[in-house]
Amino acid sequence: MLVNLKLLIKKLSKLKQQVKVNSLDSLVVEVSTVMQLLKLNLLKIKNTNL
Repeated sequence: MLVNLKLLIKKLSKLKQQVKVNSLDSLVVEVSTVMQLLKLNLLKIKNTNL
């Protein structure tokens, strides 16, 4: 689980570097994808805690 979060953080930092290159639309898509992954991971955590 923690590994997944670290990977997401790496992905986010890469996104920050790419902001200047990418168009705003693609950035929005990337961010929403990352948010969905975070939500999925949080749901997994809740399920395992139960």
